[in-house]
Amino acid sequence: MGVPAVGRGCCQGLPGCHDPVPDGSVGTVPDPVLASGAWRLAGRRLGDREGPGGEFCALVLLTADGTLSVSVDDATGATGIGGWRSAGDRRLVAHVELFLRDPTLRGPDRVVVRAAAELSPDGVSASVRLRWRLVARRGGAAGPAVGCEGRAERLQP
Repeated sequence: MGVPAVGRGCCQGLPGCHDPVPDGSVGTVPDPVLASGAWRLAGRRLGDREGPGGEFCALVLLTADGTLSVSVDDATGATGIGGWRSAGDRRLVAHVELFLRDPTLRGPDRVVVRAAAELSPDGVSASVRLRWRLVARRGGAAGPAVGCEGRAERLQP
């Protein structure tokens, strides 16, 4: 179940968001009521053992128009903005850029994140896989990509 995604104009400037469906059919996005809202994302790096160190937590706001904003709970105080689009029934993909606000950093100043999520049928949780990479001030990658997985829970009023 979804709503038509023809000419939705989301994700200004992000790759893939405005690409037409190759066969000319109408694409769908997850029901905006199901996907949009405030979410708490908790996860860890792939391959890390249980315990502190590889864990992360973020607050994510998805809007029905395909934009999202992120605030990460870590020492850098990273905040970011990006876009999301449909990847099938109850599935979505996202691209986010976060700015690092740590004045002690001498190299990378942002993080580029690509994520895929599958929403639960009731819309209160989602499983998430992410891949992030530090990006240097002049645009080049500043390290290898890091895979993560996590669980998002909708923040209920």
